[in-house]
Amino acid sequence: WTGLATMLVHEYCPAARGSGIPEVKASVSGFFLPTSFSEQCLLVKTLGLALAVGAGLALGKEGPLIHIGVCWAHVLQRLLSHLMPMHDVIPLHELACVGAAAGVATAFGAPLGGVLFAAEELGSVRSLSRHTLIYAFMAAFAASFMLKYLDLNGSNRLTLFALSTSTHNPKKEWIAWEMVAFCFTGLIGGLGGVAFIKLNLVCSAMRRRCRPHGRLWMLPVDLQDAIARTWRISLRKSQRRLDVAEGVMIALVTALLNWPLTLLLRSMSNEVIHALFESCPHSRASRFSLCDVNAREMPNSSFMGCIVLFLAAAVRLVQTSYTFGAAIPSGLFIPSLYMGATIGRLVGNVVHILLEKAARTDVQVHVDPAIFAMVGAIAMLSGFSRMTVSIVVIMLELTGELTYVVPFMCAVLTAKLVGDSLTPSIYDCYAKLNGLAPVEEQHDIRLDMIVADLAEPLPATAQLWVDGPVPLRQLTALVWGGDVPRTECAAGGAEAGAGGEVPVESPFLLLHGSCGSNILGVIDRERLQRWLSRQDGKVSASFEPLGDLPSSDIVDA
Repeated sequence: WTGLATMLVHEYCPAARGSGIPEVKASVSGFFLPTSFSEQCLLVKTLGLALAVGAGLALGKEGPLIHIGVCWAHVLQRLLSHLMPMHDVIPLHELACVGAAAGVATAFGAPLGGVLFAAEELGSVRSLSRHTLIYAFMAAFAASFMLKYLDLNGSNRLTLFALSTSTHNPKKEWIAWEMVAFCFTGLIGGLGGVAFIKLNLVCSAMRRRCRPHGRLWMLPVDLQDAIARTWRISLRKSQRRLDVAEGVMIALVTALLNWPLTLLLRSMSNEVIHALFESCPHSRASRFSLCDVNAREMPNSSFMGCIVLFLAAAVRLVQTSYTFGAAIPSGLFIPSLYMGATIGRLVGNVVHILLEKAARTDVQVHVDPAIFAMVGAIAMLSGFSRMTVSIVVIMLELTGELTYVVPFMCAVLTAKLVGDSLTPSIYDCYAKLNGLAPVEEQHDIRLDMIVADLAEPLPATAQLWVDGPVPLRQLTALVWGGDVPRTECAAGGAEAGAGGEVPVESPFLLLHGSCGSNILGVIDRERLQRWLSRQDGKVSASFEPLGDLPSSDIVDA
Protein backbone atom coordinates (compact mmCIF):
# COMPACT_ATOMS: atom_id res chain seq x y z
CA TRP A 1 0.00 0.00 0.00
CA THR A 2 2.85 2.41 0.75
CA GLY A 3 4.47 1.72 -2.62
CA LEU A 4 1.17 2.40 -4.38
CA ALA A 5 0.72 5.65 -2.46
CA THR A 6 4.22 6.87 -3.39
CA MET A 7 3.67 5.93 -7.04
CA LEU A 8 0.41 7.91 -7.15
CA VAL A 9 2.08 10.97 -5.62
CA HIS A 10 5.13 10.79 -7.88
CA GLU A 11 3.26 10.16 -11.13
CA TYR A 12 0.20 12.37 -10.80
CA CYS A 13 0.78 15.10 -8.19
CA PRO A 14 4.08 15.57 -6.32
CA ALA A 15 2.46 18.50 -4.48
CA ALA A 16 0.31 15.99 -2.56
CA ARG A 17 3.26 14.83 -0.43
CA GLY A 18 3.61 15.84 3.21
CA SER A 19 0.99 17.45 5.39
CA GLY A 20 0.15 20.41 3.15
CA ILE A 21 -0.06 22.91 6.03
CA PRO A 22 3.00 24.90 4.84
CA GLU A 23 1.37 25.22 1.42
CA VAL A 24 -1.92 26.29 3.00
CA LYS A 25 -0.19 29.03 5.01
CA ALA A 26 1.75 30.14 1.93
CA SER A 27 -1.46 30.31 -0.11
CA VAL A 28 -3.17 32.43 2.52
CA SER A 29 -0.16 34.77 2.66
CA GLY A 30 -0.37 35.37 -1.10
CA PHE A 31 1.61 32.66 -2.91
CA PHE A 32 0.04 31.35 -6.11
CA LEU A 33 0.22 27.53 -5.91
CA PRO A 34 -2.26 26.16 -8.45
CA THR A 35 -0.90 22.58 -8.46
CA SER A 36 -1.17 22.32 -4.66
CA PHE A 37 -4.93 22.97 -4.71
CA SER A 38 -6.05 21.43 -7.98
CA GLU A 39 -8.63 18.70 -8.56
CA GLN A 40 -5.79 16.27 -9.27
CA CYS A 41 -4.10 17.09 -5.96
CA LEU A 42 -7.40 16.59 -4.13
CA LEU A 43 -7.85 13.11 -5.60
CA VAL A 44 -4.24 11.99 -5.14
CA LYS A 45 -4.06 13.37 -1.60
CA THR A 46 -7.23 11.54 -0.59
CA LEU A 47 -6.25 8.18 -2.09
CA GLY A 48 -2.63 8.40 -0.97
CA LEU A 49 -3.64 9.33 2.58
CA ALA A 50 -6.03 6.36 2.82
CA LEU A 51 -3.30 3.99 1.61
CA ALA A 52 -0.58 5.40 3.87
CA VAL A 53 -2.71 5.44 7.02
CA GLY A 54 -4.04 1.96 6.26
CA ALA A 55 -0.47 0.69 5.90
CA GLY A 56 0.16 1.50 9.58
CA LEU A 57 2.95 4.01 9.08
CA ALA A 58 3.99 6.47 11.78
CA LEU A 59 1.92 9.35 10.47
CA GLY A 60 -1.43 11.00 10.97
CA LYS A 61 -4.32 12.04 8.78
CA GLU A 62 -5.09 15.40 10.39
CA GLY A 63 -2.67 17.68 8.51
CA PRO A 64 -3.53 16.21 5.10
CA LEU A 65 -7.24 16.54 5.90
CA ILE A 66 -6.70 20.26 6.43
CA HIS A 67 -5.02 20.39 3.01
CA ILE A 68 -7.92 18.40 1.53
CA GLY A 69 -10.40 20.87 3.03
CA VAL A 70 -8.58 23.79 1.42
CA CYS A 71 -8.45 21.88 -1.88
CA TRP A 72 -12.23 21.50 -1.74
CA ALA A 73 -12.56 25.23 -1.13
CA HIS A 74 -10.48 26.03 -4.23
CA VAL A 75 -12.26 23.45 -6.38
CA LEU A 76 -15.72 24.66 -5.37
CA GLN A 77 -14.67 28.24 -5.97
CA ARG A 78 -13.65 27.40 -9.51
CA LEU A 79 -16.86 25.47 -10.14
CA LEU A 80 -19.18 28.12 -8.72
CA SER A 81 -17.33 31.00 -10.38
CA HIS A 82 -19.14 30.06 -13.61
CA LEU A 83 -22.46 30.70 -11.88
CA MET A 84 -21.63 33.71 -9.70
CA PRO A 85 -18.63 35.96 -9.03
CA MET A 86 -17.28 34.27 -5.90
CA HIS A 87 -14.58 36.89 -5.38
CA ASP A 88 -17.34 39.41 -4.63
CA VAL A 89 -18.55 37.15 -1.80
CA ILE A 90 -15.28 36.09 -0.16
CA PRO A 91 -11.63 36.38 -1.29
CA LEU A 92 -9.75 33.19 -2.12
CA HIS A 93 -7.35 33.42 0.82
CA GLU A 94 -10.27 33.70 3.23
CA LEU A 95 -12.04 30.83 1.49
CA ALA A 96 -8.92 28.73 2.19
CA CYS A 97 -9.33 29.50 5.90
CA VAL A 98 -12.90 28.25 5.72
CA GLY A 99 -11.71 25.00 4.13
CA ALA A 100 -9.02 24.60 6.80
CA ALA A 101 -11.61 24.99 9.57
CA ALA A 102 -13.73 22.28 7.96
CA GLY A 103 -10.66 20.04 7.67
CA VAL A 104 -9.80 20.34 11.38
CA ALA A 105 -13.42 19.69 12.35
CA THR A 106 -13.42 16.58 10.16
CA ALA A 107 -10.08 15.30 11.44
CA PHE A 108 -10.73 15.68 15.17
CA GLY A 109 -14.46 16.12 15.48
CA ALA A 110 -13.57 19.51 16.97
CA PRO A 111 -15.62 22.31 15.35
CA LEU A 112 -14.52 25.08 17.72
CA GLY A 113 -10.91 23.95 17.39
CA GLY A 114 -11.25 24.23 13.62
CA VAL A 115 -12.42 27.84 13.81
CA LEU A 116 -9.65 28.73 16.25
CA PHE A 117 -7.07 26.97 14.06
CA ALA A 118 -8.07 29.20 11.15
CA ALA A 119 -7.92 32.29 13.36
CA GLU A 120 -4.63 31.46 15.10
CA GLU A 121 -2.51 29.64 12.54
CA LEU A 122 -3.78 31.28 9.33
CA GLY A 123 -4.94 34.59 10.78
CA SER A 124 -1.39 35.21 11.98
CA VAL A 125 -0.26 35.14 8.35
CA ARG A 126 -2.92 37.46 6.99
CA SER A 127 -5.69 39.33 8.74
CA LEU A 128 -9.15 37.82 8.37
CA SER A 129 -12.45 39.64 8.22
CA ARG A 130 -15.34 39.07 10.59
CA HIS A 131 -17.31 37.42 7.81
CA THR A 132 -14.53 34.86 7.31
CA LEU A 133 -14.84 33.65 10.89
CA ILE A 134 -18.60 33.32 10.44
CA TYR A 135 -18.10 31.26 7.27
CA ALA A 136 -15.47 29.14 9.06
CA PHE A 137 -17.92 28.59 11.92
CA MET A 138 -20.58 27.44 9.46
CA ALA A 139 -18.15 25.11 7.66
CA ALA A 140 -16.94 23.55 10.92
CA PHE A 141 -20.54 23.04 12.03
CA ALA A 142 -21.46 21.37 8.74
CA ALA A 143 -18.43 19.05 8.86
CA SER A 144 -19.10 18.05 12.47
CA PHE A 145 -22.79 17.49 11.80
CA MET A 146 -21.95 15.18 8.89
CA LEU A 147 -19.56 13.23 11.14
CA LYS A 148 -22.33 12.85 13.69
CA TYR A 149 -24.82 11.77 11.05
CA LEU A 150 -22.49 9.24 9.41
CA ASP A 151 -21.24 7.86 12.78
CA LEU A 152 -18.21 6.19 11.18
CA ASN A 153 -16.90 4.56 14.37
CA GLY A 154 -20.31 3.42 15.63
CA SER A 155 -20.04 5.21 18.99
CA ASN A 156 -22.49 8.03 18.18
CA ARG A 157 -19.92 10.49 19.57
CA LEU A 158 -17.89 13.29 18.12
CA THR A 159 -15.33 13.03 20.93
CA LEU A 160 -12.47 10.94 19.59
CA PHE A 161 -11.03 9.97 22.98
CA ALA A 162 -14.13 9.94 25.18
CA LEU A 163 -13.07 8.63 28.60
CA SER A 164 -15.04 6.26 30.80
CA THR A 165 -14.58 8.21 34.04
CA SER A 166 -16.57 11.42 34.32
CA THR A 167 -14.59 14.63 34.28
CA HIS A 168 -16.25 15.61 37.59
CA ASN A 169 -15.10 12.45 39.34
CA PRO A 170 -13.11 13.32 42.52
CA LYS A 171 -10.40 10.91 41.34
CA LYS A 172 -9.64 13.28 38.46
CA GLU A 173 -9.10 16.37 40.57
CA TRP A 174 -5.57 17.71 40.39
CA ILE A 175 -3.69 19.38 43.23
CA ALA A 176 -1.90 22.72 43.01
CA TRP A 177 1.58 21.29 43.63
CA GLU A 178 1.16 19.04 40.57
CA MET A 179 1.63 22.15 38.42
CA VAL A 180 5.38 21.70 38.91
CA ALA A 181 5.17 18.24 37.33
CA PHE A 182 2.94 19.62 34.55
CA CYS A 183 5.55 22.30 33.78
CA PHE A 184 8.21 19.61 33.68
CA THR A 185 6.04 17.60 31.28
CA GLY A 186 5.70 20.70 29.09
CA LEU A 187 9.48 21.09 29.15
CA ILE A 188 9.88 17.52 27.91
CA GLY A 189 7.26 18.17 25.21
CA GLY A 190 9.15 21.23 23.96
CA LEU A 191 12.47 19.39 23.93
CA GLY A 192 10.84 16.42 22.21
CA GLY A 193 9.51 18.70 19.48
CA VAL A 194 12.96 20.22 19.01
CA ALA A 195 14.56 16.76 18.83
CA PHE A 196 12.06 15.66 16.19
CA ILE A 197 12.54 18.79 14.08
CA LYS A 198 16.33 18.49 14.11
CA LEU A 199 16.26 14.75 13.36
CA ASN A 200 13.70 15.16 10.60
CA LEU A 201 15.68 17.97 8.97
CA VAL A 202 18.75 15.72 8.96
CA CYS A 203 16.73 13.00 7.20
CA SER A 204 15.37 15.53 4.70
CA ALA A 205 18.86 16.84 3.96
CA MET A 206 20.15 13.32 3.35
CA ARG A 207 17.14 12.58 1.14
CA ARG A 208 17.72 15.68 -0.97
CA ARG A 209 21.45 15.00 -1.22
CA CYS A 210 21.06 11.38 -2.36
CA ARG A 211 18.10 11.90 -4.69
CA PRO A 212 20.03 13.38 -7.67
CA HIS A 213 22.39 10.39 -7.57
CA GLY A 214 19.53 7.87 -7.60
CA ARG A 215 20.34 6.44 -4.16
CA LEU A 216 18.31 5.67 -1.08
CA TRP A 217 19.46 7.81 1.81
CA MET A 218 18.76 5.16 4.46
CA LEU A 219 20.92 2.37 2.99
CA PRO A 220 24.73 2.23 2.61
CA VAL A 221 26.04 2.82 -0.91
CA ASP A 222 27.83 -0.53 -1.07
CA LEU A 223 24.68 -2.40 -0.11
CA GLN A 224 22.67 -0.59 -2.78
CA ASP A 225 25.30 -1.40 -5.42
CA ALA A 226 25.29 -5.06 -4.40
CA ILE A 227 21.49 -5.21 -4.64
CA ALA A 228 21.58 -3.50 -8.04
CA ARG A 229 24.12 -6.03 -9.37
CA THR A 230 22.27 -9.02 -7.94
CA TRP A 231 18.74 -8.07 -9.00
CA ARG A 232 19.79 -5.94 -12.01
CA ILE A 233 17.69 -3.05 -10.76
CA SER A 234 18.98 0.50 -11.10
CA LEU A 235 17.29 3.36 -9.25
CA ARG A 236 19.34 5.99 -11.07
CA LYS A 237 17.35 5.64 -14.27
CA SER A 238 13.95 6.30 -12.72
CA GLN A 239 12.95 8.73 -9.96
CA ARG A 240 9.66 6.86 -9.70
CA ARG A 241 11.50 3.68 -8.75
CA LEU A 242 13.47 5.64 -6.18
CA ASP A 243 10.34 7.08 -4.52
CA VAL A 244 8.54 3.73 -4.54
CA ALA A 245 11.63 1.96 -3.16
CA GLU A 246 11.90 4.53 -0.37
CA GLY A 247 8.22 4.12 0.50
CA VAL A 248 8.51 0.33 0.61
CA MET A 249 11.67 0.63 2.69
CA ILE A 250 9.94 2.92 5.18
CA ALA A 251 7.06 0.48 5.54
CA LEU A 252 9.45 -2.45 6.00
CA VAL A 253 11.56 -0.73 8.65
CA THR A 254 8.43 0.45 10.47
CA ALA A 255 7.01 -3.08 10.56
CA LEU A 256 10.30 -4.56 11.77
CA LEU A 257 10.47 -2.01 14.60
CA ASN A 258 6.82 -2.33 15.62
CA TRP A 259 6.03 -6.03 15.81
CA PRO A 260 8.91 -7.51 17.86
CA LEU A 261 9.04 -4.83 20.57
CA THR A 262 5.73 -4.06 22.29
CA LEU A 263 1.97 -4.08 21.85
CA LEU A 264 2.01 -0.29 22.17
CA LEU A 265 3.79 -0.11 18.79
CA ARG A 266 1.92 -2.95 17.08
CA SER A 267 -1.54 -1.49 17.69
CA MET A 268 -3.16 1.42 15.91
CA SER A 269 -2.05 4.77 17.28
CA ASN A 270 -5.59 5.98 18.09
CA GLU A 271 -6.26 2.90 20.23
CA VAL A 272 -2.99 3.30 22.13
CA ILE A 273 -3.57 7.01 22.77
CA HIS A 274 -7.07 6.29 24.03
CA ALA A 275 -5.70 3.60 26.37
CA LEU A 276 -2.99 5.92 27.69
CA PHE A 277 -5.66 8.52 28.53
CA GLU A 278 -7.75 6.00 30.49
CA SER A 279 -7.44 5.62 34.24
CA CYS A 280 -7.05 2.23 35.87
CA PRO A 281 -8.74 -0.23 36.17
CA HIS A 282 -10.32 0.30 32.75
CA SER A 283 -10.03 -2.70 30.44
CA ARG A 284 -8.59 -0.57 27.64
CA ALA A 285 -5.65 0.44 29.83
CA SER A 286 -5.26 -3.09 31.22
CA ARG A 287 -5.00 -4.51 27.70
CA PHE A 288 -1.75 -2.60 27.16
CA SER A 289 -0.37 -3.51 30.62
CA LEU A 290 -0.77 0.03 31.91
CA CYS A 291 -2.37 -1.16 35.16
CA ASP A 292 -0.85 -3.24 37.94
CA VAL A 293 -1.60 -6.94 37.57
CA ASN A 294 -2.09 -7.51 41.31
CA ALA A 295 -3.91 -4.25 42.10
CA ARG A 296 -5.79 -3.23 38.98
CA GLU A 297 -6.82 0.11 40.48
CA MET A 298 -3.16 1.12 40.59
CA PRO A 299 -0.99 2.06 37.57
CA ASN A 300 1.80 -0.21 36.39
CA SER A 301 4.72 1.83 37.68
CA SER A 302 7.22 -1.02 37.59
CA PHE A 303 10.66 -0.53 36.10
CA MET A 304 9.80 -2.68 33.09
CA GLY A 305 6.56 -0.79 32.51
CA CYS A 306 8.43 2.52 32.46
CA ILE A 307 11.05 1.13 30.07
CA VAL A 308 8.32 0.00 27.66
CA LEU A 309 6.75 3.46 27.66
CA PHE A 310 10.09 5.16 27.00
CA LEU A 311 10.95 2.65 24.26
CA ALA A 312 7.62 3.19 22.51
CA ALA A 313 8.11 6.98 22.53
CA ALA A 314 11.71 6.78 21.28
CA VAL A 315 10.89 4.33 18.47
CA ARG A 316 7.91 6.39 17.32
CA LEU A 317 10.08 9.51 17.32
CA VAL A 318 12.58 7.83 14.98
CA GLN A 319 9.82 6.39 12.79
CA THR A 320 8.07 9.73 12.38
CA SER A 321 11.38 11.46 11.64
CA TYR A 322 12.19 9.32 8.61
CA THR A 323 8.56 9.05 7.43
CA PHE A 324 7.57 12.72 7.38
CA GLY A 325 8.93 14.27 4.20
CA ALA A 326 8.77 11.17 2.01
CA ALA A 327 6.66 11.10 -1.16
CA ILE A 328 3.45 10.24 0.70
CA PRO A 329 0.71 12.30 2.36
CA SER A 330 1.58 12.46 6.05
CA GLY A 331 0.54 14.38 9.13
CA LEU A 332 2.08 14.89 12.54
CA PHE A 333 -0.81 15.39 14.96
CA ILE A 334 -1.42 11.73 15.88
CA PRO A 335 2.31 10.77 16.11
CA SER A 336 2.98 13.77 18.36
CA LEU A 337 0.00 12.89 20.57
CA TYR A 338 1.28 9.31 20.76
CA MET A 339 4.80 10.30 21.79
CA GLY A 340 3.56 12.88 24.27
CA ALA A 341 1.04 10.49 25.83
CA THR A 342 3.66 7.77 26.40
CA ILE A 343 6.17 10.22 27.87
CA GLY A 344 3.47 11.85 29.98
CA ARG A 345 2.33 8.48 31.31
CA LEU A 346 5.95 7.71 32.13
CA VAL A 347 6.30 11.00 34.06
CA GLY A 348 3.07 10.19 35.92
CA ASN A 349 4.44 6.77 36.91
CA VAL A 350 7.65 8.34 38.20
CA VAL A 351 5.73 10.93 40.23
CA HIS A 352 3.54 8.13 41.61
CA ILE A 353 6.60 6.12 42.67
CA LEU A 354 8.22 9.13 44.38
CA LEU A 355 5.07 9.96 46.31
CA GLU A 356 4.59 6.35 47.38
CA LYS A 357 8.05 6.32 48.88
CA ALA A 358 7.67 9.72 50.51
CA ALA A 359 4.15 9.22 51.92
CA ARG A 360 3.14 7.22 54.99
CA THR A 361 1.77 3.73 54.43
CA ASP A 362 -1.74 4.71 55.54
CA VAL A 363 -1.99 7.63 53.12
CA GLN A 364 -3.33 6.94 49.63
CA VAL A 365 -1.31 8.54 46.84
CA HIS A 366 -3.49 10.83 44.71
CA VAL A 367 -1.71 10.82 41.34
CA ASP A 368 -3.24 9.53 38.12
CA PRO A 369 -0.71 8.90 35.30
CA ALA A 370 -3.56 9.21 32.79
CA ILE A 371 -3.74 12.94 33.56
CA PHE A 372 -0.04 13.28 32.80
CA ALA A 373 -0.57 11.35 29.56
CA MET A 374 -3.07 13.97 28.35
CA VAL A 375 -0.84 16.82 29.48
CA GLY A 376 2.18 15.23 27.79
CA ALA A 377 0.23 14.69 24.56
CA ILE A 378 -0.77 18.33 24.23
CA ALA A 379 2.72 19.46 25.26
CA MET A 380 4.36 17.38 22.52
CA LEU A 381 1.83 18.63 19.97
CA SER A 382 2.68 22.20 20.93
CA GLY A 383 6.39 21.38 20.68
CA PHE A 384 5.84 20.20 17.10
CA SER A 385 3.42 22.84 15.80
CA ARG A 386 3.94 25.78 18.23
CA MET A 387 0.21 26.42 18.37
CA THR A 388 -1.43 27.42 21.66
CA VAL A 389 -5.11 28.36 21.95
CA SER A 390 -6.42 26.17 19.15
CA ILE A 391 -4.76 22.94 20.34
CA VAL A 392 -5.99 23.48 23.91
CA VAL A 393 -9.55 23.73 22.61
CA ILE A 394 -8.98 20.75 20.29
CA MET A 395 -7.71 18.70 23.25
CA LEU A 396 -10.76 19.65 25.29
CA GLU A 397 -13.03 18.56 22.45
CA LEU A 398 -11.04 15.34 21.96
CA THR A 399 -11.30 14.26 25.59
CA GLY A 400 -14.15 16.29 27.06
CA GLU A 401 -11.98 16.90 30.15
CA LEU A 402 -12.77 20.48 31.20
CA THR A 403 -11.07 19.90 34.55
CA TYR A 404 -7.63 20.01 32.95
CA VAL A 405 -7.85 23.38 31.19
CA VAL A 406 -5.20 24.95 33.43
CA PRO A 407 -2.75 22.01 33.21
CA PHE A 408 -3.18 22.00 29.42
CA MET A 409 -2.43 25.72 29.23
CA CYS A 410 0.60 25.38 31.49
CA ALA A 411 2.09 22.55 29.42
CA VAL A 412 1.40 24.29 26.10
CA LEU A 413 2.99 27.57 27.20
CA THR A 414 6.06 25.81 28.55
CA ALA A 415 6.51 23.67 25.44
CA LYS A 416 6.09 26.65 23.11
CA LEU A 417 8.55 28.84 25.01
CA VAL A 418 11.15 26.07 25.08
CA GLY A 419 10.64 25.17 21.42
CA ASP A 420 10.66 28.74 20.10
CA SER A 421 13.91 29.43 21.91
CA LEU A 422 15.65 26.60 20.02
CA THR A 423 14.03 26.03 16.58
CA PRO A 424 11.13 27.26 14.42
CA SER A 425 8.07 25.04 14.06
CA ILE A 426 8.23 22.06 11.73
CA TYR A 427 5.86 23.75 9.29
CA ASP A 428 7.99 26.89 9.08
CA CYS A 429 11.08 24.73 8.50
CA TYR A 430 9.44 22.91 5.60
CA ALA A 431 8.11 26.14 4.15
CA LYS A 432 11.69 27.39 4.06
CA LEU A 433 12.93 24.13 2.50
CA ASN A 434 10.30 24.42 -0.25
CA GLY A 435 11.15 28.05 -0.96
CA LEU A 436 7.96 29.44 0.61
CA ALA A 437 9.30 32.44 2.50
CA PRO A 438 7.05 33.76 5.27
CA VAL A 439 5.01 36.71 4.04
CA GLU A 440 3.32 38.20 7.08
CA GLU A 441 1.69 41.54 7.58
CA GLN A 442 4.10 43.76 9.52
CA HIS A 443 1.87 46.49 10.87
CA ASP A 444 4.76 48.25 12.58
CA ILE A 445 6.51 49.06 9.29
CA ARG A 446 3.52 49.80 7.08
CA LEU A 447 3.10 53.41 5.90
CA ASP A 448 -0.15 54.93 7.10
CA MET A 449 -0.35 57.38 4.22
CA ILE A 450 -1.52 57.65 0.65
CA VAL A 451 0.35 58.53 -2.54
CA ALA A 452 -0.74 62.17 -2.30
CA ASP A 453 1.17 62.46 0.99
CA LEU A 454 4.41 61.42 -0.71
CA ALA A 455 4.08 62.91 -4.23
CA GLU A 456 4.40 66.58 -5.19
CA PRO A 457 1.87 68.28 -7.49
CA LEU A 458 3.07 68.35 -11.10
CA PRO A 459 2.56 71.70 -12.89
CA ALA A 460 1.07 71.76 -16.34
CA THR A 461 4.41 73.02 -17.71
CA ALA A 462 5.86 69.58 -16.98
CA GLN A 463 3.00 67.67 -18.65
CA LEU A 464 3.02 66.72 -22.32
CA TRP A 465 -0.11 65.39 -24.04
CA VAL A 466 0.84 63.01 -26.86
CA ASP A 467 -2.52 61.81 -28.15
CA GLY A 468 -1.24 62.87 -31.60
CA PRO A 469 1.74 64.59 -33.23
CA VAL A 470 2.96 67.67 -31.30
CA PRO A 471 4.18 70.65 -33.44
CA LEU A 472 7.85 71.46 -32.87
CA ARG A 473 6.98 75.14 -32.32
CA GLN A 474 4.73 74.21 -29.40
CA LEU A 475 7.25 71.66 -28.05
CA THR A 476 10.10 74.23 -28.25
CA ALA A 477 8.06 76.78 -26.37
CA LEU A 478 7.24 74.18 -23.70
CA VAL A 479 10.82 72.99 -23.26
CA TRP A 480 12.63 76.36 -23.49
CA GLY A 481 9.85 78.50 -22.02
CA GLY A 482 7.26 80.75 -23.55
CA ASP A 483 3.52 80.99 -24.08
CA VAL A 484 2.09 77.56 -24.74
CA PRO A 485 -1.47 76.94 -25.90
CA ARG A 486 -3.34 74.98 -23.21
CA THR A 487 -6.31 72.71 -23.44
CA GLU A 488 -9.07 72.80 -20.88
CA CYS A 489 -7.51 69.83 -19.09
CA ALA A 490 -4.08 71.44 -19.16
CA ALA A 491 -5.44 74.63 -17.69
CA GLY A 492 -7.02 72.67 -14.88
CA GLY A 493 -3.76 70.85 -14.32
CA ALA A 494 -1.91 74.16 -14.20
CA GLU A 495 -4.21 75.43 -11.50
CA ALA A 496 -3.87 72.17 -9.59
CA GLY A 497 -0.12 72.27 -9.92
CA ALA A 498 0.35 75.92 -9.09
CA GLY A 499 2.67 76.74 -6.31
CA GLY A 500 6.22 77.10 -7.65
CA GLU A 501 8.49 77.14 -10.66
CA VAL A 502 9.39 73.89 -12.40
CA PRO A 503 13.04 72.95 -11.79
CA VAL A 504 15.29 73.10 -14.84
CA GLU A 505 16.11 69.40 -14.55
CA SER A 506 12.46 68.36 -14.12
CA PRO A 507 11.42 65.63 -16.58
CA PHE A 508 8.24 65.58 -18.64
CA LEU A 509 5.29 63.30 -17.94
CA LEU A 510 3.87 61.90 -21.19
CA LEU A 511 0.06 61.67 -21.02
CA HIS A 512 -2.55 60.40 -23.41
CA GLY A 513 -6.24 59.70 -23.34
CA SER A 514 -9.09 61.85 -22.12
CA CYS A 515 -7.53 64.65 -20.07
CA GLY A 516 -4.38 62.64 -19.49
CA SER A 517 -6.19 59.74 -17.88
CA ASN A 518 -3.38 57.36 -18.90
CA ILE A 519 0.34 57.81 -18.23
CA LEU A 520 2.59 56.71 -21.08
CA GLY A 521 5.94 57.31 -19.45
CA VAL A 522 8.57 59.86 -18.42
CA ILE A 523 11.10 61.62 -20.71
CA ASP A 524 14.17 63.47 -19.49
CA ARG A 525 14.10 67.24 -20.22
CA GLU A 526 17.80 67.39 -21.15
CA ARG A 527 17.50 64.59 -23.71
CA LEU A 528 14.47 66.27 -25.24
CA GLN A 529 16.39 69.54 -25.51
CA ARG A 530 19.27 67.77 -27.30
CA TRP A 531 16.82 66.23 -29.73
CA LEU A 532 15.22 69.62 -30.43
CA SER A 533 18.63 71.18 -31.08
CA ARG A 534 19.12 68.72 -33.94
CA GLN A 535 15.80 69.73 -35.55
CA ASP A 536 16.84 73.21 -36.82
CA GLY A 537 15.00 74.22 -39.97
CA LYS A 538 12.13 71.82 -39.35
CA VAL A 539 9.73 74.26 -37.78
CA SER A 540 6.82 72.81 -39.73
CA ALA A 541 7.64 69.32 -38.51
CA SER A 542 5.94 67.58 -35.63
CA PHE A 543 7.05 65.41 -32.67
CA GLU A 544 5.89 61.82 -32.13
CA PRO A 545 7.58 60.39 -29.00
CA LEU A 546 7.11 56.71 -29.85
CA GLY A 547 8.55 57.15 -33.34
CA ASP A 548 11.11 59.95 -33.09
CA LEU A 549 12.90 59.07 -29.83
CA PRO A 550 14.81 55.90 -28.94
CA SER A 551 12.94 53.67 -26.49
CA SER A 552 15.83 54.11 -24.05
CA ASP A 553 14.93 57.82 -23.72
CA ILE A 554 11.39 57.04 -22.53
CA VAL A 555 10.91 55.46 -19.12
CA ASP A 556 7.70 53.45 -18.90
CA ALA A 557 5.37 54.54 -16.15
